[in-house]
Amino acid sequence: MWTFDDNIVSDLHKDAFGFRPDAYWWREWNLSSNAAKQEIWDSLIVSMQYAIREEREREERCIQQFENWIVTLIQAGARDRDMAIRWIAESYQAHNDREFLCHLLGIPYDYLNDATI
Repeated sequence: MWTFDDNIVSDLHKDAFGFRPDAYWWREWNLSSNAAKQEIWDSLIVSMQYAIREEREREERCIQQFENWIVTLIQAGARDRDMAIRWIAESYQAHNDREFLCHLLGIPYDYLNDATI
């Protein structure tokens, strides 16, 4: 039984590598047998799982750096966590834009939902 899907393989490739397949890749895919396509598909799944793990680890490192920065700013005079976050937002010129600040810092987009910036 084949589990590959011609309709979403481009999406899977993008999830695995961060970009859509090029014309050369598509040529190889279209000339491949079902068995070969399944091998490619399975390889893409493994690559996607690796990319997800790498992204989680990167986010965790960025969160730790961010939290350390907050501690440093509180020690330097910020009244509380929200003030430290406002200072960080100001330094990035990301006033009132939590998602943009999260993007710039490499942390999850909802990480600052409770913060006042």
